[in-house]
Amino acid sequence: MTRTKLLFWAALSLASAAPVAAAVQPVPLQPDPLADVHAPPSAIVDYGPTIVFFDSGSARITDQGTGILRSFIGFIQHHHRDLAVVVVMGNSDRAGSETANLAISCRRAIAVRRWLLANGLRGKRINAFGFGESMPLVATADGDQDPQNRYAAVRGGRPNEVPPGAIRCAGSA
Repeated sequence: MTRTKLLFWAALSLASAAPVAAAVQPVPLQPDPLADVHAPPSAIVDYGPTIVFFDSGSARITDQGTGILRSFIGFIQHHHRDLAVVVVMGNSDRAGSETANLAISCRRAIAVRRWLLANGLRGKRINAFGFGESMPLVATADGDQDPQNRYAAVRGGRPNEVPPGAIRCAGSA
């Protein structure tokens, strides 16, 4: 393929990804459980978390979530082939008990982990963690069902990393 054709297809793929990027803006987690000022620069991936949202009580990845995860895989394959560890962090809204919310947050993280493995992110260690309702993107009262708090965030990580406040989900690497 000529350089011109390659540039054309790259521009076309970026243009087709624009609606997804415009529809879902990455929102930084507060606090960032992966922040480590002592990590060597090569260990820190230079992008924020990729966030996939879920329906209430569900760990099923939506069509929009599938597109977001495909973009994540493409980014890793083109820009960070040497990335060895991927961290998936699940969260829930504040409806239901803490035990139930921890369980659904892990189911979301495991669903994303399985999807990544099944769709091209092979050869990577993908660790899944659950936060229950403890890492909301939007502060809410107990019992509230804010859809922005039902998510799984995906980003590069470091070996043996356990984000503060998280539990390792059963079925994780």
